[in-house]
Amino acid sequence: MTIYKIIFAKNEIISCSKAEDNAVLEGMYQYEHVQGKLIYALVRAESEDDARAIANAITEKVEKEVFGSDFVY
Repeated sequence: MTIYKIIFAKNEIISCSKAEDNAVLEGMYQYEHVQGKLIYALVRAESEDDARAIANAITEKVEKEVFGSDFVY
């Protein structure tokens, strides 16, 4: 599996690319957010499309945890 680095702006993916060869990732993914706004994620996936799907799931997870399930933009 490859590690992908995903960059977000307003919780939308703006960049998804293979991470540098020296990237270390424990587990399947890690991410950082500030008050529910994602900054980046490192994701272990088979392809870029899989990485984007995982990143979208992370977005949903963070928004639900921070804002609640009935939050509307």
